[in-house]
Amino acid sequence: MKIALDLDNTIINYANSFVSACSLEGIELPNNICSKQEIKNFIRNHDHYEWPMDWIKVQGRVYGEAILDAAVASEVLDIAEKFDVTIVSHKSEMSLCGRYNLREQAQVFLQSRGLGEVETIFLDTLEEKIKYLSENSFDIIVDDLEAVLDGVKSNAILLHYEGEDSNYLKVSNWEEVLLIFNEITDSKIEKLATHLIKYSKNHKKFILKGFRETSRLERELYSLKYDFNPRYVEAIGKKFLIFKYEENLSPIYFDIEFKNRFIEIYKVLQEDMENISFNATDSALERLDYKKNIDRRMNYLDNSISKELETLYGKILSKEKGDRKIEDVRTNICFPDFYRENFYERDGSLLLMDFESFGRDDLSRTFLNAIHHFGHDINNREESVLIDLFTDLSIGDASFWKRVKLNFDLVAFEWLLIAYRREENLSKVRSLANIMSSNIEKNEEVVSWKKDIWWIIDDRLKS
Repeated sequence: MKIALDLDNTIINYANSFVSACSLEGIELPNNICSKQEIKNFIRNHDHYEWPMDWIKVQGRVYGEAILDAAVASEVLDIAEKFDVTIVSHKSEMSLCGRYNLREQAQVFLQSRGLGEVETIFLDTLEEKIKYLSENSFDIIVDDLEAVLDGVKSNAILLHYEGEDSNYLKVSNWEEVLLIFNEITDSKIEKLATHLIKYSKNHKKFILKGFRETSRLERELYSLKYDFNPRYVEAIGKKFLIFKYEENLSPIYFDIEFKNRFIEIYKVLQEDMENISFNATDSALERLDYKKNIDRRMNYLDNSISKELETLYGKILSKEKGDRKIEDVRTNICFPDFYRENFYERDGSLLLMDFESFGRDDLSRTFLNAIHHFGHDINNREESVLIDLFTDLSIGDASFWKRVKLNFDLVAFEWLLIAYRREENLSKVRSLANIMSSNIEKNEEVVSWKKDIWWIIDDRLKS
């Protein structure tokens, strides 16, 4: 297994180096300031120091002579001994201050930490690094920069070191990196998504699943108490889980049998509500929450379709009229990711396989997501079953279908934002966005491409 490891802020931990560098440069830090960002802000905002020159000098020291104050985890040495490792670093030869040969200093550091024999590649630009990683058939790449992982064009497993909000498998320390390496080495690996890997080990199959936030992982762990969650956890990271792969599962259809079985599961969840204090992921208990979720997703717009989506959203908002607030929204335990492939059948039982988004929420949002989910290709009969199912689930909730109708177009648009971040979805996103724009131009009451369902609901409410 061929592995590429990043150097700065991945192998090398500079936590102690910045304080040392400031001392060497004569910069006096308050006792409560020690991180790189805190030190940077302190120098920038302090009248006594010259910005950016003093910061450039500090950085030169950190990656120059103060690099010897940096740390390397013992697991890095274990990995270097056990695996075929190449260190790939985006590092210029000379520091900006002109005092240090950064590559020579890095080599001295690696030699001092027992890593001197590991092949090390230095590249001048980020683009050169990405090109090298893409063209050299690495099986695993570990880097702290999401921009590097985004740029790599290969089928390598990408580990985001100390990553926060990203779609990659995130590792928080080298102990977790070593755990994953030991698990998947000499295994048959199937990369299902950037954050999801299926592999075989000792004639057994496993799933390695990464999570964007720790809260999603915690929901999965909580759900293990339920009989209808069959998963068995083999290992736990800060933002990933390793499950035993479940065999002999059959796909489901949204039919009467599914409806009756899900109602029983739903009853169990509602009975457990007093023990569930957490909200569902991106919960929307009022209309303003839908807009907040959309605004947050709009911040990620960055490709050729972004202007089209921004324009469409403006048209949707301008179309709204009158008071659109609903009081007394009922809170339930919900599955916002109500997706067919999260449900399976085995031995006559309905099983749920994805709990990372479940929690307290408005049930109407679950229905809206089920209807608009980009992975769903459901026929009219299944749509009718879903309407019947949520009619039964919402008994006693007088404003349920009113909320569905009210937020119908917002959820449709949010699904365009969810889907567009995957390149293979762009054509479909553009096509559906055009349908929504056309509906607005025609002054249709409903903008969503699923407007036929909206009218079915409207007819039921009138009958």
